Amino acid sequence: MHGISGVIGSAVFNIMFVISCCGLCSSAVIYLNWWPLVRDCFFYALSILVMLAVIYDEMITW
Repeated sequence: MHGISGVIGSAVFNIMFVISCCGLCSSAVIYLNWWPLVRDCFFYALSILVMLAVIYDEMITW
């Protein structure tokens, strides 16, 4: 289970780091819409659930 938490934690950190760097480098006020955030969170959660379903039996084959 340590590998799963590492994958999830590093992905969340990378997403937040890139977004914060873009915000810090911007010289204008940026207004965000709710839809991209909801869409990205939904697909991220879906991809995590698929990953957990694939590795549930601890055996990955072609």
